[in-house]
Amino acid sequence: MSDRQLEEALEFRIDFCKFTCLSFEGNAPDATMFVKFRARIQPVWNKLLEIVNSQIESAGFENKKAVAVGATLVCVHSKPCGTKPSCDRDASWRGFPAKQIEDKDGNKVFARRPVLFGYKINLNASVGDGFVNGFSVCKASEHETHHLAQLLNPCTKVVYADKGYAGNKSLLKDLKIVDWV
Repeated sequence: MSDRQLEEALEFRIDFCKFTCLSFEGNAPDATMFVKFRARIQPVWNKLLEIVNSQIESAGFENKKAVAVGATLVCVHSKPCGTKPSCDRDASWRGFPAKQIEDKDGNKVFARRPVLFGYKINLNASVGDGFVNGFSVCKASEHETHHLAQLLNPCTKVVYADKGYAGNKSLLKDLKIVDWV
């Protein structure tokens, strides 16, 4: 969810207000507040996550042995304009590059695939309980294969991941982690 979408959800959805203990009648924080908060919490985030996970483990949950790893995109609304006067500030769907491909019947067709602008969140969560063990944020254009190593914990025994992480099979084998990639 983008900062803008979060602001709208806090403004109009009662479930988001209840979860965050904000008043439904009051004003929601604007999107820039989330950016400022993220910048302030980023230096201590890993320590906070470590504290919460140790509390979860002391309560008897095994949250790092079998983990699911995945990535999700957080897209921005439009292509960044920079100094180019020709960009369209209102429509993010214009200007996608056309790519000539062959369909299953051998016909040549033009496919448009949107260019990704925004962020990608790589997440490690325990299987069964869904507790978050770690995450990383990168550019949307980066491939998730490069982020698996930093999501693993020393006590991880099994990793469930999609084929985006398939380039890490030798890493998992060296660490003696069973992989379900």
